[in-house]
Formats: sequence, C-alpha cells, structure tokens
Amino acid sequence: MPVQRVLLIALALDGLLVLCGVAFEPEALRSLTGAGIVVSDLGLLAVIACVSLVGPLALDRFADVSEVCLWVGAAFALAYSCELLLDFTGHPLKTTPYVLLVAAALSASGWASHRTRRMSRGVVMGAWALVVGTALWSIGLMAMSYSFWNTHDGYAFWLRDGAVSDFRRSGGSDLGLFLLQDIEGAVFFHPLLSLALGAACGVIGAASVLAPGWLRERL
Repeated sequence: MPVQRVLLIALALDGLLVLCGVAFEPEALRSLTGAGIVVSDLGLLAVIACVSLVGPLALDRFADVSEVCLWVGAAFALAYSCELLLDFTGHPLKTTPYVLLVAAALSASGWASHRTRRMSRGVVMGAWALVVGTALWSIGLMAMSYSFWNTHDGYAFWLRDGAVSDFRRSGGSDLGLFLLQDIEGAVFFHPLLSLALGAACGVIGAASVLAPGWLRERL
C-alpha cells in the first residue's frame, strides 16, 4: 500500500538521521544514558513499523480509507516543516504546532467517518494521520537542525524554542549534546503524543460527523 511504503521509508530515514546526529556530537554514545536514548528511538521506530504491517491496527486492514491518513499526514508534515524552516531562517510565525496537530486529526477522522459511516475508522485514521505526519516532519526537523548546527540562526531557533533556557537550568556543560538529546527525545515522544492526541481528536471528529445521522435515526 502507498501509505505503508511512505511510512516505512519515513521511519527508516528517521532512524538514519538519529544515527547521523551522533556524528555532530560523538559524546552522545559515550554514556549509558546517551546510548539508551538512541536505542529507544530506533526501537520505537521499529515498533511503529511493525504495528503498521501486522496486527489489528495494520494499515492494510483499513485499505478503504488508508489514503486519508497519507494525504492528511503529508499535508500536516509539509505545513509544520515549512513553519520550522521559517523559524530556522529567522522568520518565526506566532503559531503553535498543536493547532496543526488537532486540525489534522479532526480532518482525517471526519473524512474517514464520512466515507465509511463508521466511528472506528475515523478514530484509527485520526491517530495514523498524526503518526504518519510526525514521521515525515521529524525528517525535516532533524535535517534542518543538522544543517543549522553551530550557526547563529540555529542558536536563535533553540533560544526561541526554549531549549537553551532548559540547558542553562540543567547545569550542563555541553550545549550541543543537550540539543541533540532534546531532538532525540522529540523523535521518541512525539509519535506517542501523536497517537494519543490523534485518537482523542479522532473520537471528536468522527462523532461530529456521525452525530446528525444518529439523531435523525432516533427521531
């Protein structure tokens, strides 16, 4: 399926970029904590790949609406990647990525539920749309972060992001290592956040689309 291929390629590139980050900060693998973060990232990416291929949530079980999570996820990833690029080049937008997350999940769940008249389809597509989108924009985040590594614009980005303030509060001595582990942490936690938020918004989006029909049946 196209969406499976896109997701698997994105996950593979995410894993490769996680490993490439070590080239910028070799210290990342010289501690148990640093190595554990890298292994955790690669492990989660492998789990997502497996879930997309086998089991009750495998994407081929939703072939009738799988393109929904592909198109919505890709649109979400493109929009957020463009926002990140503007921020890295010194033109930040006064927006929050959570607006894009919620909008994408509601759109995917509403679209899938409208097509199938099934709430379960909407919930699953809402979750997968965000997971696919996150796998795609994570490529952009890491590629841009490495491209702007040790530059003024890159430092300004992380200053606005709040990571520099977090580093100062942490009492650490290696900003580069801290930033790399912050990126690696995002690669791990954002797919989990996307799954939870996508499912929650999927319930809302699907219910909003199907509620009028339920009410007509009861009346």
